[in-house]
Amino acid sequence: MHSYVKMPGDRTAYLSELAAGDEVLVVSPRGEARVATVGRVKIEHRPLVRVDAREAQMGDEISVFLQNAETVKVVAPG
Repeated sequence: MHSYVKMPGDRTAYLSELAAGDEVLVVSPRGEARVATVGRVKIEHRPLVRVDAREAQMGDEISVFLQNAETVKVVAPG
């Protein structure tokens, strides 16, 4: 699996390439971006599960990768 991060200067990097002290862009829900400095990096290889879902009325589809662990729960309303 490849996960990217946006860097200043219109660059991208793999998450696995990050190191403490690197600058990355963080974006608010309103789309406002600012530069933040990475404080610590810890890479752990964990099993993932892909969840595909479709909204019943509108038919919108989403996909998400979740860590396959006892601490991650998928629940349904009701």
